[in-house]
Parts: sequence; structure tokens; C-alpha cells
Amino acid sequence: MGHKFLFSLLLATIVSPLSASTTAPDASFDAYYDGNRYEFVIRHDLVERAQSWNPDLAPNPPLSAAAALLKSRACISSVATSPGTEWKFQAIGLANEAGGWLWISRYKLERLDGVMTGVWPTMFCAILMDGAVVKPSITKQKT
Repeated sequence: MGHKFLFSLLLATIVSPLSASTTAPDASFDAYYDGNRYEFVIRHDLVERAQSWNPDLAPNPPLSAAAALLKSRACISSVATSPGTEWKFQAIGLANEAGGWLWISRYKLERLDGVMTGVWPTMFCAILMDGAVVKPSITKQKT
């Protein structure tokens, strides 16, 4: 092989990563409840427009856990349950998705009388650092 070819190959190897897009991919996750699929898409452009947080530079995110939990409770209250059931809070935590940080909370459907067997649905709420709640797209679950 000629030196010119090897140089071109080496240059392409060095320059390609530098010229590649640095846009983070969107992230998505699903939840299933009452015959519906709830698809949560965390779009990079929404995360980018929200307040950013770098844990190496600031000890706490711009949206506190308490504020995110309030948003999360409002979010889950919009998902109607059958009589005798409710969404029970499980956890809230930080996730680094789609190029930035956001809060994700998890709820599990439970019976009010406590008698439960089998697997019960789990639902999520995603809250950006500016307090915006990511609304899922809801479609009929494929059987």
C-alpha cells in the first residue's frame, strides 16, 4: 500500500469522530396498563432546552427531589385506576438520558385492601430539570 493511502486512512480515523454529530440520541421506555401502552420518549431537544446539571460542578440538580416528587404526584394522578386500586409510590431517581439529567419516578398499582396476587403494573413519570413533565403517547397494547 502506498504512503498516501495510509495517510488518508489515518487522517479519516482521526477526523471522523471529530466531525461526527455530538447530538445524544433520544431515549424511550414503555409501561403497560389497562390494555394500553404508555411510551415515554425523552427527546434530546427537550432535555437540551431544560436547565442542565453537571454533578461534577454543582452538588444538587436545579430541580430538587422534593419539587420533582410534587410534579410526579400530579403526573401519576392523571392515570386513572379502577375502584379499589391506587398508584403506590416506589422510587424517584436521577437518570442521565438523551444528553442530560432528568428525574424518573416509579409507581406500582396496588389494591387498597392489600390482597394481591400475580404481577401488577408499574407506571413511570419523567420530569425534566425545568420541571416539565414528559407526557407519554398512549396507544392500544398489541396482543
